[in-house]
Amino acid sequence: MINRFIESTNKAKTKEEVYQLNLEVMKKLDYDRVNYSYVTDQSDLNQQAEFCLETTQPQ
Repeated sequence: MINRFIESTNKAKTKEEVYQLNLEVMKKLDYDRVNYSYVTDQSDLNQQAEFCLETTQPQ
């Protein structure tokens, strides 16, 4: 599955196509919700920017 996903995303022309491919794969893995976020640098907390992924747990 991962090889096909990589090939498909490499052929995608837009970020929307890549996102849709990702949603399709997540749905096949029984995830019904996916939330992506990005936390910016928080210098006052000495925290660097990071990427977050939240999902529902598959049944």
